[in-house]
Amino acid sequence: MLVATWLAAILFLLADPHMALDVVFLVVGFVLGYSFGRPFTISAPTRWTIEAVNFIRSPCIYSMRITVSIIIGALLIAPAQSQSADDSLRSYAIHIDRTRMEPLNGYGVYLGNGFVITAAHVVGGGDATKPQVKIDGGYLPTKVVKDGNVDDVDLTLLSVDAHKLPDSVASLHVSLCQKPYGTGEPVIVATPEGVARSYIMSPSLLPPDIPEKFRTVIRYFAETGNSGAGVFHATEKCLIGIISRRISGMRVRTVDGEAIKEHVDIAKYFVPVSEIAKFIPTDVRF
Repeated sequence: MLVATWLAAILFLLADPHMALDVVFLVVGFVLGYSFGRPFTISAPTRWTIEAVNFIRSPCIYSMRITVSIIIGALLIAPAQSQSADDSLRSYAIHIDRTRMEPLNGYGVYLGNGFVITAAHVVGGGDATKPQVKIDGGYLPTKVVKDGNVDDVDLTLLSVDAHKLPDSVASLHVSLCQKPYGTGEPVIVATPEGVARSYIMSPSLLPPDIPEKFRTVIRYFAETGNSGAGVFHATEKCLIGIISRRISGMRVRTVDGEAIKEHVDIAKYFVPVSEIAKFIPTDVRF
């Protein structure tokens, strides 16, 4: 009799659109029913079940079920929305070629109004190499607006004819982050192939011989792009920096009882937004 009663109650609940939550709230109903002094005896399973069902179908509990449904839905949807927001940064990422005859050399970020910023060593002396950008499958020639140096400010600012850009790119405008971000801040590195997350790494974890100038770094992950790729704040989606180089450290591991030293990549240095803002000429608007 007891088993039959419970099976009937469960089947009754599964007929409801909120069937999964009904089962959960059935248990809640039993607990709360017992707490409020409702009869709770094995000798009266039918009355116990009916009271519990009535309790979970009360207006108060029904509202609670709706609220929980919304919360669960939000938790399921949020990761997909976050990934979609991250992927939107790919629109700003472009390929940089020194010449059409060479393979892809690196990446750049489309700032807006026909301006592209990349790492200086990607271009390799723009006046001589005449770099081109590959956007939406097509190549566009560039003009060098300002050229930096890999050992100083590893940036180069290029311009393209904005009228030749595809509509999907021509309307884009990047925002430069307006404040510095500290250790542990999540970031997104964007390339045309995809996006990857990392975080700002403490410079205290870098080898001691790394110059102070090159100590703005993110944690190394192989997927986080290469030279010229843009580093964006994970929440605000503003530009934090441009990837410049990898930084390696020494690791010691034991193999068959013998200590072996090996180099491992631990971080990626990025030219910070403060340097980018100073590098871009004041008359450039994007």
